[in-house]
Amino acid sequence: MRELRQHRTDGEVREQPDRGERDGSEQLSAQPREADIKTLKQNNMRAVLQLMRARDLASVAEISGCIRLSKTTIKKIFDHLSTLNLVVSAG
Repeated sequence: MRELRQHRTDGEVREQPDRGERDGSEQLSAQPREADIKTLKQNNMRAVLQLMRARDLASVAEISGCIRLSKTTIKKIFDHLSTLNLVVSAG
């Protein structure tokens, strides 16, 4: 059962859904789901790999500018790909 609160407008009393509900069906969550975060990370890694395949050599700054991810994120992705022997540092 959804919670309702009363709201007065010009002497009328109307019941409105609690602000935490959307369309009376589900609670909104400020936290992204774990599956969403995992998918985002996989998509970011895929984008970095695709760019590196296309360019052969690319700096962290170049990749960051093309993909619009922070340099720190690119470095983390690169470190992970490096542990998988998918990329090698050129300098």
